Order: sequence, then structure tokens, then C-alpha cells
Amino acid sequence: RASGIAVTITWSRGALRGLVRATTDAQGAFRGVVPRDAAEVVAEIRESPEPEAGVEHPGHAGARARVEGLRPGARDVVLELGEAAELSGWCVGPDGEALRPASIQVLPRVGPASWSAPHPIDPETGRFHVTGLRHVPYWVLVKGLPSGYLPPPPEPVPLPAVDIRLVCPGGPSAPLPVVEGTVEGAELQGFRATWLPEQTAWHPLPSARVDADGSFRIRCIPPGRGAILVRADGDARCAWRADVDPAEGPFDLRLRPGLAIHGRITGWPAETVDRLEVVLSMPSGRDRRQRVRDGGHFRFPGLPPGRYELRTTDRFVPRDRLPPARRTVELEDVEPSEREVVLDHAVE
Repeated sequence: RASGIAVTITWSRGALRGLVRATTDAQGAFRGVVPRDAAEVVAEIRESPEPEAGVEHPGHAGARARVEGLRPGARDVVLELGEAAELSGWCVGPDGEALRPASIQVLPRVGPASWSAPHPIDPETGRFHVTGLRHVPYWVLVKGLPSGYLPPPPEPVPLPAVDIRLVCPGGPSAPLPVVEGTVEGAELQGFRATWLPEQTAWHPLPSARVDADGSFRIRCIPPGRGAILVRADGDARCAWRADVDPAEGPFDLRLRPGLAIHGRITGWPAETVDRLEVVLSMPSGRDRRQRVRDGGHFRFPGLPPGRYELRTTDRFVPRDRLPPARRTVELEDVEPSEREVVLDHAVE
């Protein structure tokens, strides 16, 4: 039952770090090749595997399976799998009417965060059932709802959770809430307008493409006030409007040079610093990533005012193994429009 499970093995040797992937065989055994002079080796199961045709996986909480401080040549390493958590239930409307959406996706509230593959809804019963999850709260995203219904409010669901009812607001005769407006500016190809509700944990954030004439219309937004952000990847311009009521629209916005954060990384070996990524956590709750370049420099243009957090990641090293390098930056709509930040990796 333990066959086909992905095991991640990380190693370090001075400033060098590496990652090896292995897969368990029918007996649950795995094998990975690391340098003979590696200083430290960590073996772990980071995520529960996705089901594959013809392969049975044991339901387990993969993030709990981890062994540190190994040495090259270590044998008989045992990764003990935790018991799986499950999520099951139905989607209903505000009056208790049964709904049959297309699928749901789940995202752990803590720890490694990535949306799962869509889990289908039983078309006859409308029931969903997801196994192999960790014992932490999960965000649940309902997709493909009938017209007029909105996803449930963004409240994390503690697991295990069996036979729960996810209440979806709206109804077949309810008007679909929208945010609409016009953006003034040239060359609008690739720009999107995003609604940022006061409940910043809402997943996913509603957005819509900006048409060539500058108009946009964002559908199915959650109730309450929020902000509008218009931007495009790789463009230094953006437009925003804070603290608005959708009912007051349509809104007129104007593209302008956005604010920016630039900086450098210190305290990291020069020969490997360009391997790092800088993660910018935005006020919307989403992240933007950028590979470090030119010996440790980075720059994020096209930002609206707000509070940002920057941190570094290394794809060869688990997040909790990196030396601390975090900074919080408050961008205000005043000059200068660009802030410099130093992320120091020096270990005390």
C-alpha cells in the first residue's frame, strides 16, 4: 500500500545545496543518491500524492513524515506516515436547497500551500469526498456553481470534517453582483482588473480582462466594500481605487506609474545567490515571485500603496531550513515612489 509515494531528499555541502527525488517501491522502500561528503541530509514526504490510475496510495498526512540529520550512506531510514484527514459533505443554497457544482479544490491554511487538483462532485448525490489531507484547516474553493450562486465565505474548515454543509449565498433569481468601470491609458493588452475585498482571504480573487476600449466588468464578487487594482505582469503602470462600494460604480480609473520595491540580498554566498527567489506578499493576499539577478538584486514595479512583506526562498531548501531574511515595507502614495530594501541572510 506504500508504493508510488514521492520522497524528497535534500542535502547540503558548504554553500551548495541539492535536491533528489525518489519514489517508494511495492515494499515502501526508497533510495536516493547524494554526495559522499554532504554535511546534512533530510528525507521527507512533503505532500500527499495525487491518485493515479491503477495505483493505490495510503491516505496520509505527508507533511508529518520527516527525518533530519542523516548522513550519506544512511540506511533503514523510516518515514512514519500520519493518519489521513478527510473532508466530505454537500453544497447547499441559503434556503437549504441542494446544489451540484462542478468540483471543489482545497488549500491548506498552514504549511506548504498549493491548490489541489479539482475534486469532482457526485452528479447524483451532489456529495464531495476528499481524502489524504493533513490535520490542519483548509480553504475550500467551490467551482462551477449554478448561475446566481457565489462560493461560500472564505472561512477555513478544520479537518477532519465529515458531512459538512457549505452554504453558498445567492440564488437563481438573485442579481449577480459586479464591479465595472473604465481604465484610461494606452496599450491595455494583458491588463486585468481585480477586486480586493475587505476579506482579503477570499480565494480566488475575482478578476476580469480589461478590453481594448478600457472597460472591465468583474462578476461574482463577495459582498462588502473593497478595492480595485488594475495591472499587467511586466508593466510598471497600474491603477487602483481603495475603499469603494460596488453599488457606487461604474468607476473611472487612470493608469499611472506604479510604486516599486527594489533591493539586494546580503549574507549569502556569491556563487549561489542568483539561485534564490524573492517572494513579495501583497495586500491582496497573493504572492509575486522573482528570481534574483546580477549578484543578488531584485525589483518589483507596478505596485499600489499598501503593506508588503518580502522573504527569500531557495527551491533546493525547505522553507523552514532557510536562515531568516524578511522585511515588511509600507508603500504610501507619495514621493519617492520607489523603496530600497536589504534582505540580510547573515546567521547570528
